[in-house]
Amino acid sequence: FWSPLKDDNWFVRGRAIDFLSELSKHEGLEKFHPLIAPAMSRILESLKDDEWYIREAAINCLSELAKYEGLEKLHALIASALSRILESLKDEDEDNRRAATNLMKLPNALLIIQFTIPGAFHELLNGHGNKKTNDHESKQLSGDGGGNGKHISFTVT
Repeated sequence: FWSPLKDDNWFVRGRAIDFLSELSKHEGLEKFHPLIAPAMSRILESLKDDEWYIREAAINCLSELAKYEGLEKLHALIASALSRILESLKDEDEDNRRAATNLMKLPNALLIIQFTIPGAFHELLNGHGNKKTNDHESKQLSGDGGGNGKHISFTVT
C-alpha cells in the first residue's frame, strides 16, 4: 500500500507523504493506525532524503501526526526520531528548518519528547540548534510541567 514511499521518483515519494499528511487531518485517525504504522519507518527515513522537498514533507507529516492525541503508539515512533528532527533544525534548506521548528512548537510534540525520552528536553534546549541561526534564535519554555500552557518557541530568521 505504501510502496510509493520507496519510489525512485522524488515527486511520487512526496505525493505519498503528502497523502499521509492529509489523511492524518481527519477525525477518527486511530482507525487508520494499522495503515499508518507501517509507513512510519519510511516517513522517518525521509527526514534524511537527498531531496529538500521530501525532508520538508516528512517533517510536515510528522507535525500533523503529532497533533493527534489518539495515536500514542505513533507518538513513540515520532519521539524515537528526535535526533533526526533536531538535525532538521540545522538543515541547509530554510523551509526545512522552519518546518522542524514548527514541529517542535506543537504542544503534543513537546509532551511526546518530554514523556517518551527522559532527558530529551535538556538535549533539546541545550544541545542542538541551528548553528547558522543561533544568534537569531530565541528559546522560551513556560508552563506547569503537566502539559498545560507549556510551549517552546523558536524564531528562525
